[in-house]
Amino acid sequence: MEEFLTAHNSGDKQIIPVLAEGAIMPSPKVIPSDCQDFLIYNALRFEPDRRERALVQGVRQSLKGRKDDATYVFVGRGNFDMGVSELDREASDNEKPRHEVELPEGFWIGQIPVTVREYERYLSEEYPNKRRHPRDGFDNPVVNVSWMEARAYCEWAGGSLPKEVEWEYAARAGKKYAHCGCDDLDKFAWWSKNARGKPQKVGLKDPNWWGLHDVLGNVWEWCLDCEIYETRGTRQPFDASAPELRVSRGGSCSCGPDRVRVSARQFLSPDTKLGDLGFRCVIRDKSQLRPTPPTADRTIASILGA
Repeated sequence: MEEFLTAHNSGDKQIIPVLAEGAIMPSPKVIPSDCQDFLIYNALRFEPDRRERALVQGVRQSLKGRKDDATYVFVGRGNFDMGVSELDREASDNEKPRHEVELPEGFWIGQIPVTVREYERYLSEEYPNKRRHPRDGFDNPVVNVSWMEARAYCEWAGGSLPKEVEWEYAARAGKKYAHCGCDDLDKFAWWSKNARGKPQKVGLKDPNWWGLHDVLGNVWEWCLDCEIYETRGTRQPFDASAPELRVSRGGSCSCGPDRVRVSARQFLSPDTKLGDLGFRCVIRDKSQLRPTPPTADRTIASILGA
């Protein structure tokens, strides 16, 4: 059954449907037909900047991981252009060519990178005698974790590392440009100018349209595989068990704006551990998640400044 949230702005009643799990990500100009209970989507006349703020800050049902107690956001199925962004003159050759990719199924992805607190929960259960991370704040992203260690955590949590196509699709959230449509990188990301090479507490910067924080900057994020970009109309499968390089995405607190871009790729040996390299988890089996009551941190009226 469709649920609607109403808000008043300058006397006008406005209706905001909530995007259903399984719904295709809507165009900003299209009202989704199967709206139910997940992501706020403004269907009417919000100003563009306020519309997006309402989308990501409104009432949202959050689901928690049964094992890691992390918050997961649903990303609906759809298609997008992967690789070098429009008008991006800083792209490397490994980001080319831009090519269309379809994701036939949605997935749940961590709202923030895996934190020290969540990783400690995993260590205490699986490796109680393993060294902890006492110098890191518990709400900072966990770093100095290899690809194998990151994959092991995700499997423990009931999921996996995101495929590279899933990571970029979730990070772009419908945006075609290098910095996800953000004109002020300081509002959206921790990078070399404002973080000075040190990972910061997660969730402090503005989220993207899906409600994900820190997809650009703060820490590079491991991906499960390396997408083989289309060449002359062909694609090759990637063997995740092969002992070759892995890819991380998103840039970090040590990077300038030329690397804090949604299509930027960093290739590393799977045993690499770096102080600005972390990860986030994807869960595809909803039974690994538990529901929590819907919450409203702020009313739509307050978001609109009414």
